Amino acid sequence: MRALDTGALLAWPLVDLIGCLCVPGQLAEVMKHSPERAMLIQSQGPRFLSPSTAAIEQARASAIETGDLSGLAVVDLEILALAIEHGAELVTDDYRLQNVCTIFDHPWTGIIQDGIEDSWTWTLECRGCRRQHPALETKRKGDYGNCPECGAELRLKRIQNSN
Repeated sequence: MRALDTGALLAWPLVDLIGCLCVPGQLAEVMKHSPERAMLIQSQGPRFLSPSTAAIEQARASAIETGDLSGLAVVDLEILALAIEHGAELVTDDYRLQNVCTIFDHPWTGIIQDGIEDSWTWTLECRGCRRQHPALETKRKGDYGNCPECGAELRLKRIQNSN
């Protein structure tokens, strides 16, 4: 079984979508790009399911642990949660989703691209004193606050894991 990221809904032939899993929020994303495609997908494509609250919390906790949460949209978390909940392979070209799956040993495959070769974690690094702090779960891209030690701006820094 496969859980599809929105890129697959846009790129794959309709016949390849049958029997796959998606979340309802993805239809709105497809609608922005192609209303006609969204109607076709809705009528003959994948199964649209909402993940359980427990699965969303598990996906969120995993993304917090890797530091990837700030780069994931709500729909990204939901499709990750759906994949986790159903034991489905996640099909995505999103590097952050691939990273979370790699670190937590969840199967994934790329849509069009091969995908990541290395995994990483994220940390916040002070531009002033260079101290590192955990990547916060509530911050979004570009708004990471200031260092509690010296007050300088924090920036997101990727640290490659040894595989």
